[in-house]
Amino acid sequence: MAKRVCTKAEASKLLSSTKESYQAVKTSQLAEFAERINPTNLGYSPRMTAIVGAIVGYDYGVRDSRGGRLTSLAITADGFVMADSTASDGGGAFIGSASDLDRNLADYRFTLAGENDEDAEEFDRLYKQNVRDWRKL
Repeated sequence: MAKRVCTKAEASKLLSSTKESYQAVKTSQLAEFAERINPTNLGYSPRMTAIVGAIVGYDYGVRDSRGGRLTSLAITADGFVMADSTASDGGGAFIGSASDLDRNLADYRFTLAGENDEDAEEFDRLYKQNVRDWRKL
């Protein structure tokens, strides 16, 4: 029995389709995870919801004063939190002190662990992956 060899165009189309399917599954899984850990549903403020959204890479619909969504967080070496925003001119937004963020996220993480330990672990993984902490360098 002869094996059928696909053409370069067929292989490219299959690869593209596979990537799109993988991305759709990944996006769907992120949305499900993000809704399970939605800070608003757990009694947290819209500001905390925006911060968690920036950490996990999900848009909860919370906007900053300029109408933008927080997209990433960085903690400066001197202990302050800055965030990029979709409405920013490149300067970023001042969020507050890192000690306040640490305290609030510890409380939030404790709440998550009470709901689902796996979600708390995934949140920790995403925090380590997506938040640039210059205090540790």
